[in-house]
Amino acid sequence: MPAAEPITLASPTLSVDLIATGAAILEVRMPDRDGVVRNVCLRLHELADYAENPSNFGAIVGPFANRIGRAGFSLDGERYELPANNGPNSLHSGPANLAHRAWTVRESSDRHATFTIEHRHAAGGLPGPIAIQATYTVDGNTLTLGYEATSPERPAIINLTNHAYWNLGGLQQDGRVPGDVRGHVLQIDADQRLVVDENVLPTGEIVAIEQTPFDFRTPRAIGDTWESQRGYDHCFVLRPSENRSHPRRAATIADPQSGRRLTVETTQPGVQLYTANHFGGEDSNAGHQAFDAFCLECQHFPNSPNMPTFPSTRLAPGDTYRESTRYTFTTDDR
Repeated sequence: MPAAEPITLASPTLSVDLIATGAAILEVRMPDRDGVVRNVCLRLHELADYAENPSNFGAIVGPFANRIGRAGFSLDGERYELPANNGPNSLHSGPANLAHRAWTVRESSDRHATFTIEHRHAAGGLPGPIAIQATYTVDGNTLTLGYEATSPERPAIINLTNHAYWNLGGLQQDGRVPGDVRGHVLQIDADQRLVVDENVLPTGEIVAIEQTPFDFRTPRAIGDTWESQRGYDHCFVLRPSENRSHPRRAATIADPQSGRRLTVETTQPGVQLYTANHFGGEDSNAGHQAFDAFCLECQHFPNSPNMPTFPSTRLAPGDTYRESTRYTFTTDDR
């Protein structure tokens, strides 16, 4: 079946292309400091490629994003076993990953689009059914992504994020990046991070980042420390918000060469910094290499169903999961 045509949301300063497969962001076009407009979101070569999309380019990941330890968890006394697809762990819900499914376009206009999907009970071993809705809105130079979900029949777990890969240098016409992102200057509004084991699974320990390679409390280049040469795939604990329903700043990142800047705000408790460490020029990753992009995945903490001290990802019947993330694109003067 042919891939659906993209949906374009636009303002005078920002243009965003979306596709129903994975409710994914295809492109985000914005000007640099000299007014040159380029796409800053990595994309696959063809629309049909998003049905596979092993690296989740631009897609909404869930119903449980990131890792669940030993591919299983207990919820209200019931044990759920999941397929292990990341060493001994489950990553991004395995075969149930919403990134690889066709969402329904419920409504769209030139400024917003709403996608819906249902996670079926026991798909990928996860409880349900869960009714999920995602709405993208463009307002000026800001793209907002809002999530809602309900599980009317039984308790479930939920953790949604968008897996966009960004390079603020702006992609060239052939889709190549002008340079990797190690020179991008990053600030994260976090004083702590989750400790992970050799399989990048949180151990449950939360530590301070002060005077470590994870200390982005003040702006610095992604690639200026020993740790960053190996690449990041770590969850940062965002500072609490006074208003849980109102997005607060999570991170700001800028490309000194183009002057493009991205500010990310979210209601979620954490943000996963990922530097495309697994990219190695494969066609399935559009030929990109490690460090060709960064991800700032706003989400709940990985392995939360097995960590009672982490913020809960339990979704009870009668409750509604609501989270939102805002991406604001600006430019800096020289």
